[in-house]
Amino acid sequence: MCVLHFVCCRRAEAEADLIGLKLMSIAGYNQDQAPKTFAKMEEYQGQMMGKAAANASYIQDHPRSANRVKLLEVGLVYLAAG
Repeated sequence: MCVLHFVCCRRAEAEADLIGLKLMSIAGYNQDQAPKTFAKMEEYQGQMMGKAAANASYIQDHPRSANRVKLLEVGLVYLAAG
């Protein structure tokens, strides 16, 4: 599989995460829980796969959960600003 495929997939996943925050807000859910969920997933991935494998982002088609947490936290600030 091409490395560019992974880059495009991760970019699409990041965009989907931000859209998900907006939809959570519109639907009345607490979007502050989204980063916490991905933080728990990152912890679980580290336990299940080992730290080296969990950090091997070049072979993953989804962004690392730790990176998603950062993105979602920025997205929350953006949504709060209006």
